[in-house]
Amino acid sequence: MNNFTKNKAGIMGGGIYYDYDRPLGLKTGGNIFEGNTALYGSDFGSFPTQLQAVNNQTPWTKELVSGKEINESIKIGLYDQDDQLFNIDSDSECILNAQDITAVQI
Repeated sequence: MNNFTKNKAGIMGGGIYYDYDRPLGLKTGGNIFEGNTALYGSDFGSFPTQLQAVNNQTPWTKELVSGKEINESIKIGLYDQDDQLFNIDSDSECILNAQDITAVQI
């Protein structure tokens, strides 16, 4: 058991930042995380590993079918392996294109 208290990181991982392999027992080993701060992952953080729709509560998600055009913005977030939103950049934009339409999945 470890105690991570009142640590501060400028950008990522107030208590712990790790690459690739999550430390064993990070979430289940009785570790204590209190009062840690960072722009992303105040207690612990890693690198982004997945994309997820952030605005999945909007009406288009209920009506989405194959071949239907969507005429509104879809917000996609980068998430780490602990499902934390990698929120150090909220200004970047991208355009998703696919040459093979069957390859696009959200």
